[in-house]
Amino acid sequence: MTDNPNQYRTLWEQLRRLFNLEVENARFLVTEKLVVLLSSITFYAILAVIITCVTIFLTIGAVNLMLERVEPHWAYMIVAAFYLMLMLILIIFRRQLIINPIARFLSSVILDPPSATPHKNDTPS
Repeated sequence: MTDNPNQYRTLWEQLRRLFNLEVENARFLVTEKLVVLLSSITFYAILAVIITCVTIFLTIGAVNLMLERVEPHWAYMIVAAFYLMLMLILIIFRRQLIINPIARFLSSVILDPPSATPHKNDTPS
């Protein structure tokens, strides 16, 4: 077998093309994962704003309902105690309610391997 400079050049060009394709594939994967991540962040931020508005109106409604039976300062204290208990529950169970779901979501977005799509060169012979 003779060593031909043309063979080395062809091999070098194919290796360079393979490297460029791998870099382009990595860029597409990073872009895809960033789109999923940023769209999820945007969705949950909008959802948080809407839930906050709903919670404010529900709180005002609950206080107005309690005003018929208790004095105003006690109605507000009852609502404040409810939110204090809710905050304590969130602090106690923060790992199960906040940290673990976020970690699972991020690991599924970042570490999930790309779907196996057959390439035109991968057809069985």
